[in-house]
Amino acid sequence: MLEERIKSHVKILSFEIGERNGIYKYSNLQAAADYVKKEFESYGYLPQEQIYEVDNKKYRNIIATKEGKSKRLIIVCAHYDSALGSPGADDNASGVAGILELARLLFHFETKKTLKFIAFTNEEPPWFMTSNMGSFVYANEAKKNREDIEGVLCFESIGYYSDSKRLFVRQFGSLTNNFKSATIYHVFYFFASYLFITSAFIKLE
Repeated sequence: MLEERIKSHVKILSFEIGERNGIYKYSNLQAAADYVKKEFESYGYLPQEQIYEVDNKKYRNIIATKEGKSKRLIIVCAHYDSALGSPGADDNASGVAGILELARLLFHFETKKTLKFIAFTNEEPPWFMTSNMGSFVYANEAKKNREDIEGVLCFESIGYYSDSKRLFVRQFGSLTNNFKSATIYHVFYFFASYLFITSAFIKLE
């Protein structure tokens, strides 16, 4: 069931692996990259690693490509690192769960456009807004390779939990505060994104 799969991804990344960044939790960051890569592989993809170095440490963007009839690209992305001192459940295990499940569901579809599902590293401080961000590294390389990118859908903090009596949901009003409600929002956002991608960009055939 989709709801359970989404919860499982978030739980593994944010609780079993936990805080993941290159400053204090480098091994956890690598464990998260390994998890994402293995998930892509389990769906049938042959993921690539875009490796670069910062302060003598290696960092990896994980990229799973689904070839379409056209080489024009749709990028679906999320970052898998977390802020310092945070398990990063909403920000951004929720986004990673979203791209993983989209990749799984779309694997057997024939699409006009080529899809790239990318899990970026180093999007949180101290790398945020610097050339060491995983997305910055990818964008530079894409420019050099003259990739024909038609659109990008970035999954960022798409499901969250609050200890307040009401859970306020961006754009969608409020839901009763419990983990199931947060997951319902997460699933709703996921399906809205799925429909948006398939109707506006991918044009499934």
